[in-house]
Amino acid sequence: MECDQSEPGLSRIVLDNGLTILIQKKNTKSTSFGVGLRFGCVHQPAAHLIEHLLFKGTTARTYKDINLQAVRWGGSLDAFTDFFSTFYVTKNLNRYAYDALDLLCDMITNSTIPLQEMEYEKRVLLEEIKMRSEEPESILMDTLYKRLYPNHLLGNAVLDNRQLICSINHSEALEIYHQFYVPERTIVIGVGNIDEKAVLAIVKKYFHKPSRPIDELAIPPLAYPSPPRRIIIPRTNCQIHLMVGLGAVPCTHADYYPLRVLSATLGENINSRLYERAREKQGLVYNITSHYNTMRSSWQSVLKTDCSQWHGILRIYTRFSPRNLTPVETIIKEELERFTQKKISEKELLISQQKLVGERKLATLGTFRHMHLLFTAEINDTIGEFDEFDNKIYAVTPTGLLEVARKYSYPAKHISVILKPE
Repeated sequence: MECDQSEPGLSRIVLDNGLTILIQKKNTKSTSFGVGLRFGCVHQPAAHLIEHLLFKGTTARTYKDINLQAVRWGGSLDAFTDFFSTFYVTKNLNRYAYDALDLLCDMITNSTIPLQEMEYEKRVLLEEIKMRSEEPESILMDTLYKRLYPNHLLGNAVLDNRQLICSINHSEALEIYHQFYVPERTIVIGVGNIDEKAVLAIVKKYFHKPSRPIDELAIPPLAYPSPPRRIIIPRTNCQIHLMVGLGAVPCTHADYYPLRVLSATLGENINSRLYERAREKQGLVYNITSHYNTMRSSWQSVLKTDCSQWHGILRIYTRFSPRNLTPVETIIKEELERFTQKKISEKELLISQQKLVGERKLATLGTFRHMHLLFTAEINDTIGEFDEFDNKIYAVTPTGLLEVARKYSYPAKHISVILKPE
């Protein structure tokens, strides 16, 4: 068993069977625990279905037992599946925290995936997919990813495969579960008033299987897509929904922090350039935002890939009346171009840096969001620099931002997806 402390109060323990434990000690009245898997929809299209099925019962608990315990505790129990990961999370008062961790570990290691419950859960998942397929922002996001990463694992993993979900049988689901839900892929995270020995005792109670080799997932090199770069999707709707995206890189890349600052300056707050022009000065939109989404793609034992390639999206999203389409598109194009033509001022740079650092500090004041940040850092293989975020953001210079903008922000690389009234 290996143990190190990369920041005050944070312990990282790797058991002999490959399971990783992160414990962030805090003097709080609530504790958050999570169990994550280095396994997502890129590894296996049925990952989302497996996530749902783990709530349906274990060898010791029925699905009613699981739901009842969560309700009695007054806390939360949830999960999500991403490109390269699945994360099961709880938040509870301290007195129930270890019960919650015991429940999570039982779900991960002893799920029975009952046949009848599996068929019911398929219907639930199909309803979730249908609901998501009708949300304008989800439609735009899925189209953008598939356009940026066409005929590629990253683009194909965006949408749940209805046909696959309907066709997968019980034995196949069990096989996927036993293949991927193993200690080597597992990360146990706790943030709060935690006793390390108590966590180790619960983890070792459930995760006692020996380590075994893991097949690496090799992702082929990515090339930036060819036109068309403006995609219109007809839709019966009184407003236009617009998303503009450009390919970006994961957080293991040297350009990650300048791109974070660029996104913050562009549209992550009410002081940003897009909000100031499109909302405050011209009244064309109610809101306009930018987001920087990076794919979890750097854990070498699960994913083998060249991280200098494109693995994320910097995207802009807004909605407005049809008559405003041309001026809104013009503003977005001009503001993206402006980053490539002129250095940002020291004052504007500092505002964006302070926004990002302050937002991060607020997230780590509690336990739940802090746990999510730790999970993302561990999946991305950046946990060793978790406490260096502030320094790396403040290290971005106007010159460095200009150079990065010229790599990613020029118009030839923009892709626009528009939901437009028929």
